[in-house]
Amino acid sequence: DPQQDLGNLVGLLGQQYEVEPLDLAGTADIPADVDALIVTGPGQPFTADEAAAVDRFIRGGRSAAFLLDAVRVDLRSTRYDPADHGLAPLLGGYGVRLQPGLLLDVDCATISVTQQRGPFRFDQPVRYPFIPAARQLDQEQPLTRGLNEVTFPFVSALQVTEGRGPTVTVLVQSSDQSWIEALP
Repeated sequence: DPQQDLGNLVGLLGQQYEVEPLDLAGTADIPADVDALIVTGPGQPFTADEAAAVDRFIRGGRSAAFLLDAVRVDLRSTRYDPADHGLAPLLGGYGVRLQPGLLLDVDCATISVTQQRGPFRFDQPVRYPFIPAARQLDQEQPLTRGLNEVTFPFVSALQVTEGRGPTVTVLVQSSDQSWIEALP
């Protein structure tokens, strides 16, 4: 449910746009009244037909944003596994490839860590590179215009190759001091 998982994003977009969930199961094409598509971490892989519908949508001149990870993180069990969204061939055709592993960055969010010292407990702020704080945002695009910083917990890096398929616009970039951490 996008409203539950992405409440803040849906709320912000909903101030200027009509935002509705879209289920592609059993659909040959995305409805003509859809102007833009945001694909957010699908719970199950896209089928070949669903990916083809997204491809036709994009090649028809409409816009899409993909918020996907190469790694699925479960904080409750502290497990992380490769994510299978079924869109790697589609994205590869556009010159975009999800890098395996997690992106870490020196520019990152701060979390609170509790330490026990004798009978006392102290909360201490600690910079946590697994939650990059991106400050390089494309101010020309409506989706990122006016934002100063966006944090991405447990995110994967992208490799973008110019000149293939539809136009690819990079909206957010990590700092020059970021790196990719392979899965242990």
